[in-house]
Amino acid sequence: MVFQTLRYLWSPTFSAAEPNNGENPMVSNKSMLKDFLASIATMTGDLSNITAPPFVLDPKSVVEIPAFWAENPALFVSPALSEEPAERALAILRSFLAGIKSQCYMGHSEEEGVKKPLNAFLGELFLAQWEDKKLGNTYLVSEQVSHHPPITACRVWNPKHGVIAEGYNRQKITFSMGSVRIGSTGFALKSLEKYDEHYLLPLPDFKVKGVLSGAPYPEIGGDWYIPSTNGYMSKITFTGGKGLLGGGKKHEFSASLYKENEGESQPLYTIKGCWNTEFVIRDERKGKDVEVFSVVEQLKHLPELKLPPIEEMDPWESRRAWADTMAAIKRNDFRGTSQAKGFLEQGQRDMRKEEQKNGTKWQPVFFKNSNSHEIAQKLMAKLPGADFESTRNATNGVWLFDPEAYDKAQKPFHPDVEPDNVKAGGERRYSQVRESSRGSISSQSRTSRDFGRENINGTTASRTSIDSRQFHDSDVEENVGAKDHGRAGEIDAVEKDVGQQAKKDHNNVPGGRPEPATHQLQRKEEQVESGVEDLSLREKVAVEDMLRDKYASSS
Repeated sequence: MVFQTLRYLWSPTFSAAEPNNGENPMVSNKSMLKDFLASIATMTGDLSNITAPPFVLDPKSVVEIPAFWAENPALFVSPALSEEPAERALAILRSFLAGIKSQCYMGHSEEEGVKKPLNAFLGELFLAQWEDKKLGNTYLVSEQVSHHPPITACRVWNPKHGVIAEGYNRQKITFSMGSVRIGSTGFALKSLEKYDEHYLLPLPDFKVKGVLSGAPYPEIGGDWYIPSTNGYMSKITFTGGKGLLGGGKKHEFSASLYKENEGESQPLYTIKGCWNTEFVIRDERKGKDVEVFSVVEQLKHLPELKLPPIEEMDPWESRRAWADTMAAIKRNDFRGTSQAKGFLEQGQRDMRKEEQKNGTKWQPVFFKNSNSHEIAQKLMAKLPGADFESTRNATNGVWLFDPEAYDKAQKPFHPDVEPDNVKAGGERRYSQVRESSRGSISSQSRTSRDFGRENINGTTASRTSIDSRQFHDSDVEENVGAKDHGRAGEIDAVEKDVGQQAKKDHNNVPGGRPEPATHQLQRKEEQVESGVEDLSLREKVAVEDMLRDKYASSS
């Protein structure tokens, strides 16, 4: 398996920076995509940490996904604008369905296909807002609160209309039969303060199909529910991808809204259509269609998501922390992507070692861990097959937004250390092989600016000082990676061990065929689960270093 991976990484068909001339890069790199998939086809367990080529990666992080919950603020607050309970429940269902496309495609067009977002690092933040004079501002806070297992917690709220959506998600990626499966564990709760109503929104699992053809697309299947505290229930049945030869459509679904005490055989509203194009809402009591909702049209008129300029962001905010990596991905530059990504990830590994040595534990900024959530537990009990206790155990507890911490938080959020483990007062020496969006950052160059925001209740908080490091260019450093962190001996040993293990596996299997999961890979999964991060990623570090050396010698 390791040799298959190396064959992919060293494929002579790969160019460090290939222009795609406007076409889907997955189509233009189809042969290399198949090599990559072949290299992971025999692996088991979570594939989230597998290194992927730039044309597969999305220049966004996992922590940005919650932004798609409220990308249309008018739809987001619409449930609070009706005094009729059934209409509010319908508005919740409509808003959920309208947001599926952007969540699955990460805001990309269908022509661009599905891409893998960057794995969020522990403590990563995404802070943004939508501004609207009529609707009032809608705010977003997303934070990576756990790394083993990886968990993203978020809150989206509009103080003017009292609409709040919050929750957390543990995502797991697996590969089987030519499809990539994205599984989610956690919950999302949407609340209307004025009516004291709560709705438990599903976090549907989905498959990425069409991967082998170079035109990947997401598909959801099965039945999913939206229970509420006001006695209404929505059921959504996703049938897309089934029976295509018999006239079925991709992304197709049907839904019904009914009173719990009357059952789904007596729906108040039904909805049919495709979540990527349009769907029709029918009032079954009146026996007529009441709305044709165009997903395509509403996506053309989305308001701008407001973020501060990158130089005003906190070092832990996603767009600043991943700036070099994101720029390299957009250039389709594997070497630059690997260098920038590896530099930050190595800093995170070092940080975890220091915490283990010092007996300390990472503390989130805006969220806290709890053992219970009364409302979510009651709503989850209404769902077939759902188990609150299992969900809580799989996510190491329940992650709740902390309003008091939000009101008190000031930038810099972690004044003593940055995501790549550069300490306050220390100097960073790192730059890209090609032009970067930020270049080298000196920890000693600091100025202060103001950043105003509203607190959780909509009142104006004190304007807080932020760390706005000055970005500048610097000389190129060719050797960035594990060997530059004093681990050359370790890597040499790993390379030797990897080769010996592959040979051993080959010789011990009848017919010389490698078994689906080697002992080495099994140990790797066990190490990941136990949190021994530096050991679980040894193969990855070795492969990435060999790749860096290859391109350093050929550039």
